Amino acid sequence: MSFLVFLIINIATFLLTELLRPKPNIEDAKPAGLGDFQVPTATEGRVVPLIWGRVKMAGPNVVWYGDLVADPITEKIKTGLFSSQVVTTGFRYSIGLQMALCRGPVDLLINIRNDGSFCWGEEAPSADANLVPTDTGAIYFIDEPSFFGGEESGGGGGLVGGGRIYPGTESQVVSAYLAQFQTPTPFYRGTCFITFERGEIGLGPTLRAFEFEIQRIPDGLDLATLQPGDEEIDLGANPMNVIFEVITNTEWGLARDSGLIDLVNFRAQAAILKTEGQGFAWIMDRIQDVLEIIKLVESQVDGVLTENPVTGLFSFTLIRFDYTPGTLPLLDETNVLKVTRFQQPAWAETVNQISVEYTDRRKNYTTSFGLAQDQGNQDIVQAINSSKIRQPGVKNPTLANAIAWRELRALSTPLATLKIVTDRSQFAVEPGDVLEFSWARFGITRLPVRVTRSDRGKILDNEITLDVAQDVFAFAPGSFSDPIDTGWIAVSSEAKVSLRERLWEIPFQLSLDNERHLG
Repeated sequence: MSFLVFLIINIATFLLTELLRPKPNIEDAKPAGLGDFQVPTATEGRVVPLIWGRVKMAGPNVVWYGDLVADPITEKIKTGLFSSQVVTTGFRYSIGLQMALCRGPVDLLINIRNDGSFCWGEEAPSADANLVPTDTGAIYFIDEPSFFGGEESGGGGGLVGGGRIYPGTESQVVSAYLAQFQTPTPFYRGTCFITFERGEIGLGPTLRAFEFEIQRIPDGLDLATLQPGDEEIDLGANPMNVIFEVITNTEWGLARDSGLIDLVNFRAQAAILKTEGQGFAWIMDRIQDVLEIIKLVESQVDGVLTENPVTGLFSFTLIRFDYTPGTLPLLDETNVLKVTRFQQPAWAETVNQISVEYTDRRKNYTTSFGLAQDQGNQDIVQAINSSKIRQPGVKNPTLANAIAWRELRALSTPLATLKIVTDRSQFAVEPGDVLEFSWARFGITRLPVRVTRSDRGKILDNEITLDVAQDVFAFAPGSFSDPIDTGWIAVSSEAKVSLRERLWEIPFQLSLDNERHLG
């Protein structure tokens, strides 16, 4: 048999075998159902947060999800020499979401993150301007088909789609998108929420968490009109507007009439806080007494809210060096009935290092610290006595640093404290007021003291009890500067080319010089 005949027989046998061989049974991938999806923070009965200033909402409450669509991803696979099969290898999932953010109304949507990375807004790859929510829902759109690695081998797909943000006013309308799935459809008035309207969310049934950077600047004192610019401080709310809102809000506040507030005083203090950069930015996301909000603001700005016993009006006193020594009202033997306590701590009881914990907006709202140290105090006590203060309303290092030095100034000096019983002439004295104290028995003459507590007692007792402390402004202040920038930048996820895999070309002129030298 010739070689050619043998070759033809083998080829025919091979082809016949391929034609008769059973085709492989390749199954298509099965899509995930709505019940297979893992949805973050879908919690019934969760507290709707309150916000002030510019903050990051890292855990919005997913109150509805649905409208699931699974688009198949197909691939043509050869099943034999002359055959192939189109196989579904996976699915591109799209879903609809409704995420409740906070009580409204919200002023701005600044950024959206997903899985920790920016996908829309000022910091996103394709930057957009701030979005002002409207009653009909302001529209945003995300176009990041490779956000999770695309559809290449090992990739998780992309994030494509958009929706609307509703501010949470009392006049906002029903979402036309949600109306298709919710019957009857609530207006959700008073609650800021955002929809993601059947957008692509990747190749798997795990819904990665959205994060929103939003801003609310209340202005019950009408500072934007009367003192333009004072309503916002470094992307935070003016603390006096925060306290005004706590006092007057009828839904979650104290529901007191604004006529009971000394508006002239509040606006004057607001102007001072503006010059000091005392912006307040905070999320209240748990049930707590609203008086705790007032205490939080008082702690940050170093002030005290009081209700004047004569006028009945709320006023606010900032603890500042705003007086002239020697001209203050005097407490002495003529109006003081007795001194029941006089204490001055030892140097060992003072603090010489303060750290202020805050969240830094520049570093994606991560925890950071402002630090102040008194080296002179450390030399005196031969030890480091440290204390940590948490200020959740602070979002920038300059303010955290200023607060650290302010607190250190008060805690690093052994200031005397007194309990004084006076006659009824001190009836109008309030916490935060500065007086001067003279007492011959102690050898004290016109010592500036700050009232920390006032107990007016019973009118028939003819006694007023004052807790006072030696005023820290009687001492010269230390000097300090803003903290230097750390140089911190976000870690890049892009792969870098190894130096060992680079080729370097010797410059042509250098090669000629070497040839001439060797020649």
